[in-house]
Amino acid sequence: MEPVESGSLTRLAVRQALRDISPPYNGRNNSTLDWSGRQSYKRTRYEEIFEIVEAGGPFCNLQHVASPTSRVHRRFLEAIGWPDEDPSNKLLELEIQLRSLREIGFRDVDCYWKWRELALFAGWKPA
Repeated sequence: MEPVESGSLTRLAVRQALRDISPPYNGRNNSTLDWSGRQSYKRTRYEEIFEIVEAGGPFCNLQHVASPTSRVHRRFLEAIGWPDEDPSNKLLELEIQLRSLREIGFRDVDCYWKWRELALFAGWKPA
């Protein structure tokens, strides 16, 4: 794998890095993989990502996250025109993911944009 300059992580570079460190990753959003223990699975992926991000570099994640209630979830499905629940979705709450990034060591972790169940969150590896 080629080294990636800080601040220049492209989607392709992240996919290649994840393919190298996480054989089950297949380029799909990992929130839709069929696995048990979503929290530990994602935390492990975030730990692996922390190791490959250069000091001072960002990690940004656009993620489909769990709604706080089933009512809010139904509104999301209606808003995107999706008539039925997708049983393959294995979503995790945003706050759990933010907390995991902070505990791993990312700094300035926050959700920088959110629309219903779509969230862009990021953190920076200390320099």
